[in-house]
Amino acid sequence: MVKSNTRWVIIVGATGFVGSYVSKELSRSFKTINTSRNRHEGFVQFDIFSDKISDLVSKTSIDPQNLQIVLCNKFGPMENYKFDAKFARLCEVDSVRNLSKNCTDMDVPITYLSTSYVYPGDRPGYEETSPTRPISLYGNLKLEAEQILLKSNKKNLIFRLDKVVGNDVATNHLFSEWYHLARKGQNIR
Repeated sequence: MVKSNTRWVIIVGATGFVGSYVSKELSRSFKTINTSRNRHEGFVQFDIFSDKISDLVSKTSIDPQNLQIVLCNKFGPMENYKFDAKFARLCEVDSVRNLSKNCTDMDVPITYLSTSYVYPGDRPGYEETSPTRPISLYGNLKLEAEQILLKSNKKNLIFRLDKVVGNDVATNHLFSEWYHLARKGQNIR
């Protein structure tokens, strides 16, 4: 491996709604590798359930000291969590644990895009030090993943996103989820 000062970012979950915007923004300042669990043109296939970042890095000339992981994983629409809680846990917690261990072994920090759903939602204006008390499976799983990451490497960073939206109902975000539920005559929670 050739030592380089080039800063690299591997975006895990770059095909998702948030990941695609994160990728676009970070590619302005860093060299990026965009990953997807499934095969997509222009993306490196990376299965967060079984693949290791160390294997991906070993196929490149990236110096791990100049590497950051941005984790944008999400199981799917929040309504799906209650229908398949076991798979949701695998996606949100177990896969994060595996990724965290591998990155910790390499001393590569992870920036995790979590959610404000780790708070109960009973008041506005939560701060980083506000007590967490999720009221949904989604919030509980995201909080559990946060705790894994914070314990594994002091360089890991958590961002709690709030109400991620867009203006295209064809993409996956909060308003498009509500739109599709309303079209089906289902309740919006």
